Amino acid sequence: MNRRVIIVGLIAIGLVVLTIFKLFSNKEKVAAKIYIHDVNASVLVETTKPQFHTFDSQFSYLGTFEPNKQAMVSSEGQGKVLSINFEEGDAIKKGSVIAKLDDEMLRLQLQTIEVNLDGQRKDEERYRILAQQNAAPEIQLEKIELAIRGLEIQKSQIL
Repeated sequence: MNRRVIIVGLIAIGLVVLTIFKLFSNKEKVAAKIYIHDVNASVLVETTKPQFHTFDSQFSYLGTFEPNKQAMVSSEGQGKVLSINFEEGDAIKKGSVIAKLDDEMLRLQLQTIEVNLDGQRKDEERYRILAQQNAAPEIQLEKIELAIRGLEIQKSQIL
């Protein structure tokens, strides 16, 4: 049994030594193939004096021009465009108003939400009194409170 352990150990050590030897030889071969640029080596440069050149207008080319910078513009709300505050090709800074939208529909929606909100708040007062006297179920009061929260969220979305 000890002989087997010794033989297996020697074979394992021999394989490890062969693997290490092979890795070192491969490392030398790969290192020989790597190109290392010599930063101190001279570089051949050809110089000429500047010359004046004019372009003839006899050339015509067919093609399309594409801008080097382009931005997609969208609005947070919807509506008709009443005015555009720039011309094509103008530079526009971040945060500047580029178009004025008709906000009449938004104002009407806001008024509708405010009317509904006032009505829901009055209903809340009534149901609170009725719920305190056990004349109305409390679930109605909870539904009205949720409706008020929903209307407030809608109002903040418009603003």
